[in-house]
Amino acid sequence: MWTDQFDMRAKVRLSQLVAFFEDDLGRSLAEQTATLLRAWGGWNVGNFDSAVVKADISNDLLIDGLAAIAQAIKFMKSYDDTSAEFQRSANVILREHRISYKFVDDELISFESDELLQEVVEPALQLMAGQRFSAAHKAYMDALKEISNGAPGDAITDAGTALQQTLVALGCEGNALGPLLKDARRRGLLVGHDQNLIDGISKFIDWASADRSTTGDAHKPSHAATSDAWLMVHVVGALIVRLADAVPRGSAE
Repeated sequence: MWTDQFDMRAKVRLSQLVAFFEDDLGRSLAEQTATLLRAWGGWNVGNFDSAVVKADISNDLLIDGLAAIAQAIKFMKSYDDTSAEFQRSANVILREHRISYKFVDDELISFESDELLQEVVEPALQLMAGQRFSAAHKAYMDALKEISNGAPGDAITDAGTALQQTLVALGCEGNALGPLLKDARRRGLLVGHDQNLIDGISKFIDWASADRSTTGDAHKPSHAATSDAWLMVHVVGALIVRLADAVPRGSAE
């Protein structure tokens, strides 16, 4: 069982981890972290340090704070390896307390299943990490962030954009997902029996887009559920991993 809640023991351990890096990097780490929280997250906070991590703060602030600490370390010159060390250590604590967040590619993301994270989400992100798939990587990461933000309809749309950008990066032509998928079949990246999968993804995205248009993206709750968004993210991630295989699956049937 995984949880998105931080118990006090986890907070104490994370607080000690932050204190260790504060001792190494100095008080400026707390100042840099607070600056990022104000600028990126809109949090009205002073310095963000180990004492704040251990205090009775909201989960949202703690999650944003951990992510900001990792970025603050990177912004401090010559500390890229130190940021990676912080992320690895934080991941150990999060995993041992069964908290469903993990640093992946410098981003703290939520996940639904550790197995699916390892077998689908992480491989997809790793494949898209280079410059060639940068637009797809950004859209896929946006989908994960929207799930964390409680916006499943947006997450579904972003996952579709990630698939679209992947197809573009692979050389497929078209101005929308449908034509791109059709061209992917022509190029042998997809084959005839993939059509049901293609149709399902396209209809899923159309449903999410129509739902958002009907309910109002910013002001009313979407009919899409978080589980719907995870389904889309996992299916698209698995398809991206398969598409990124340089060997065509065969001619269109």
